[in-house]
Amino acid sequence: MALAVALLCIVALPFALRIPIDNRVERFLDSAGEAALRYESFRQAFGNDQYILAAYRTEDLFAEDALDLQLDVLERIEQIPHVGSVRAIPQVYRDLFGAEDAEALRQEFLSTPFYRGHQISDDGLVGCYLIEVEIRDGDVDLNLLVDGIDEALLPLRNRDWDVYMVGHPVLHVKMEEVTNREAVKTFPIALVFSVVVLMLLFRSVKATLVCLLCMTVTVLLTIGFMGWVGVGLSMVTSSLPMVLWVLALANLIHILRRYEEDRSNGASIESDIASALRQTALPCAIAMVTTAVGFLSLLAATMQPIRELGLFAAIGLIISLVVSLSLGPFLVEKLRVPGLGSRVEKQRIWILAVIRFSLKYRRVTCLMTLLFFILSLSLLPRIVLESNVLTFLPDDSDTVRAFSFVSEHLTGLYSLEAMVRVPQGWLDETTWTVLEGLQDQFQLLGEKGLGDLSAVATVISPLNLLKKLNQWDFGSDPLAYRLPETEDDAKRLLNLLDEDGLREVGRLVSEDGKLLRFSILIRDTDSARFLNVARQAQALLNGLPSPMSGSATGIVLQMAEMQISLVETQARSLVLAFLSVFLCILIGLRSWRLTLVSVLPNLLPILCTFGVMSLCGITLNPATVMVASISLGIAVDDAVHVLNAYQQFRAHNMSPKDAVREALLKVAPAITMTTVTACIGFFAMSRSAFAPVRYFGMLAGTSMILALAGNLFLVPAILTMGRDSSRKR
Repeated sequence: MALAVALLCIVALPFALRIPIDNRVERFLDSAGEAALRYESFRQAFGNDQYILAAYRTEDLFAEDALDLQLDVLERIEQIPHVGSVRAIPQVYRDLFGAEDAEALRQEFLSTPFYRGHQISDDGLVGCYLIEVEIRDGDVDLNLLVDGIDEALLPLRNRDWDVYMVGHPVLHVKMEEVTNREAVKTFPIALVFSVVVLMLLFRSVKATLVCLLCMTVTVLLTIGFMGWVGVGLSMVTSSLPMVLWVLALANLIHILRRYEEDRSNGASIESDIASALRQTALPCAIAMVTTAVGFLSLLAATMQPIRELGLFAAIGLIISLVVSLSLGPFLVEKLRVPGLGSRVEKQRIWILAVIRFSLKYRRVTCLMTLLFFILSLSLLPRIVLESNVLTFLPDDSDTVRAFSFVSEHLTGLYSLEAMVRVPQGWLDETTWTVLEGLQDQFQLLGEKGLGDLSAVATVISPLNLLKKLNQWDFGSDPLAYRLPETEDDAKRLLNLLDEDGLREVGRLVSEDGKLLRFSILIRDTDSARFLNVARQAQALLNGLPSPMSGSATGIVLQMAEMQISLVETQARSLVLAFLSVFLCILIGLRSWRLTLVSVLPNLLPILCTFGVMSLCGITLNPATVMVASISLGIAVDDAVHVLNAYQQFRAHNMSPKDAVREALLKVAPAITMTTVTACIGFFAMSRSAFAPVRYFGMLAGTSMILALAGNLFLVPAILTMGRDSSRKR
């Protein structure tokens, strides 16, 4: 088996090295829900709603040399693959004014509100390139696109202009960049700390090497299998190696600890290995299968990367079990790992102290546990769902500064799309009053955002275009920026448009003229407040007079809804995990009583961790919500080993107290080593500058300490409560 594992590693290596990073937005969305169908209808009618906004500021945007520079940058941007239309000051300067008459251009931009809030600021000091991204079926490498636009903006920066780039694709790329950078920087540090602690606890280079090799093989085979089946890593599954390291290490430590203690008896290495496997194989198998089933509960999630994490974590844990039971003993034999020697007695001293304490104060332990349980439950409603991804980054990061600048000086950062169906056609002048009123109401949506700014920066609609066409028809008179008098006037104005103008109309009006697009640009990046605006917008659309109707949609709306629903999904999957886990414990231990005993020690670390989050003001986000799965996995592992050992000693007619004492003497060193090693690794992650990684490390370490305390103190207290008789039960 060890040889087969080694051969599989050779096969898996090229797949693991070539595994792609796949963070496409589409993979994080529910492709089968009603929201997805609405968005697909929107895309079929109007194309894409993702945009990148590059804002810039200089002394005079309309100086001739400044316009020439902006025009040069515009042409650079237009040459970048997957860049659609670009609306900006230089685009109007070139297409409408033939790159001449800068003063007329200034009058054009500042005389009406047509360009304000999305191409130029209200004070005329900040301009921007509003770049539509052409995305079809996720075929765009957003990293290359954002880097290309960033490079095209270099001439502005070289002239000391203030340049800021925002938008959903930009934020997605920046978050991916920070996630990968922190993973490369933080996870290796965490692993190094874990290995060092493992070395100090084992006091054996050979034993540490066995752990390191087996864990490396487990991760390699798991990642290689992902590459073989064509699944790439994402921002969610990038944590998989650390999760596997922590959870898979427990089995190997139990096997090594049992072997090291047996080596004190002077038997052969082969017989000591066989003895260690006989004692640990069953609880290791129960623990790994149970934890794997718990992770499989994540398949109930709607977000594909979460499902992938659950599936491949489960597969990785089964792989780790095979590796621990085959390659681990093989390496122990070939490396001739030494035994504990005199250290066995030294370790018994602190274990016996723990046993005496847990048995003497068992009632106090149960009472304190009940109090912590009630306190944690009371704190659950105070946990805040973090829905603003900008808070994941340091306040002084370039990305945060860019979004703050654009929100304050120019326009919205996210786009909410409203589709309005007008069966009689949008050029029927009887609909204009309703549509214009709807646009005005959209402008007032939401609460105040940054400072005294409204949540909605501006609303782009086909009515604005009609007003602009009417103004041009009256010689660009600012007073003529209004809707045409009649439907015939509107049709005449549209007939005057060239191909580019008709394409601009097609971005806002469907081909049959019965479906309109209102783009609501929102300043706030907080998903909860964004959803509040979306709900208000949908209420307005629901109130449209018959036969008109409408619906809110957009890629950002789907992402916001998915992020909020992630917590609900995790809650459902956690309940499913609990049921599945305890069913597996029941099957493995074949005891209702021991299964019930395992419930509270496994539930308490999760509740207490959420209580710590509430007290410390740590928000619930896609990273911290995964701590529950880690807590459940490690707590189950420890509990299974303790209860299995207790069950074995009770089978020899020991009293409950004696059985608890012997069980803890047998497994307490191993579960303590597992916890200490993993905690050091997790706490090392708490030094990360990326908030999700930092909080994930801190909370995961905290939950593991609570799980250890539960299994060392609470489990013995429950097992011996009112059971002093030596009669076997």
